[in-house]
Amino acid sequence: MGLNPSFDCSFDLGSRNMDQNHNWINDPRQIYNDTDFRDIDTFISSDFRISTEEENLTVDYQTLNDNQKKVFNRIKSHYYDVLVEHQVEPLRIIVMGTARTRKTYLIEAIRGRLQEMAGTGSKLPIVVLTPTGVAAFNINGE
Repeated sequence: MGLNPSFDCSFDLGSRNMDQNHNWINDPRQIYNDTDFRDIDTFISSDFRISTEEENLTVDYQTLNDNQKKVFNRIKSHYYDVLVEHQVEPLRIIVMGTARTRKTYLIEAIRGRLQEMAGTGSKLPIVVLTPTGVAAFNINGE
């Protein structure tokens, strides 16, 4: 990129015929009913995937691929050290991959196993952060 990058910020979004001619008010009303609009303020909190209690996740750990197993076992080993009160630094891991590489499945496996290790009723010993709201919503993260 160099020291003096140049960006072309010109765009025509909003000035295109398809943008100007689209019925932005009534088109959503063809897809959603009045009840959906009435409940829009509470949509997020009422979504079926969101709950105030931790979910019981059932994941077959044997279905993780080799790379996922390495990450899974590293986190499991680290948390075991925490449970037996060894002095360990916080573990920070970034789970990356292209679409459909089962990142969410790995995160669910990690959450499930750590919850098993922590015991029922214990606070889940993991914080999951994502760079976008959509990703956070999909994994019940932050």
